[in-house]
Amino acid sequence: MSSVGFYQIKKGVGNKGYFCEVHLTMEEIPNKPTILLLVEYESDDHNFIFQKAVEAGVYYFLSKNKNFTGLKVKIKKLRLIPVDSTFVVVMFSVIMALCNAMDTKIEGLSLNLETGFFEFPK
Repeated sequence: MSSVGFYQIKKGVGNKGYFCEVHLTMEEIPNKPTILLLVEYESDDHNFIFQKAVEAGVYYFLSKNKNFTGLKVKIKKLRLIPVDSTFVVVMFSVIMALCNAMDTKIEGLSLNLETGFFEFPK
């Protein structure tokens, strides 16, 4: 069974901007410790570094949700804005989209609106 996830961050903290929009689908692969990551973009102008941010987000999500043995994740759309979309912003957004798809939360995961720092629980 496939789940659909979405997340958009569009914030300003002080003089810093944060933007990323993620649309994805995910499907559990039961009894198989595998991660299949399929990344599709609207256009070819996405930097390789953002693909690694997507992967890091998936792996972080899995580390916090140990009940999954394997996942198939497909990034349907990844919208970025130069300067406001960084590795960490993309990674955070992917994690949040996966949480949205599974209707779950990772306690303590947030963007601190006072400091502008992302908080990732251990």
